[in-house]
Amino acid sequence: MSIIMLYSIGLAAIVTAPDSSGLSRQPSVSGTTIQCMSERNEKVPPRQGQVANAPARDGNIAIQEEYDMALETNTVEALELFINRHPEHPLAEKALEHLKTIKQEN
Repeated sequence: MSIIMLYSIGLAAIVTAPDSSGLSRQPSVSGTTIQCMSERNEKVPPRQGQVANAPARDGNIAIQEEYDMALETNTVEALELFINRHPEHPLAEKALEHLKTIKQEN
């Protein structure tokens, strides 16, 4: 875990980074010792707005949203980026067809 102390106009702040498990470790200051909840064997609560043990998001939904944004942008660069990021996805074919249409129009 990395801890960075920031001082600005007499105020101190502690910034933490996720540990190797990907969980945020919330520090507490006790005298001069900083301990994280996981070091005190306390359960780290989910961040506000997060659901504990939420299922992973379907990757195809994210790719579909990215494709929709590329079409909405309607630029050669956006479509080429989509095709390069997802060359094996079925939507890459559609993006390539749309890209050819845009290039013919220009």
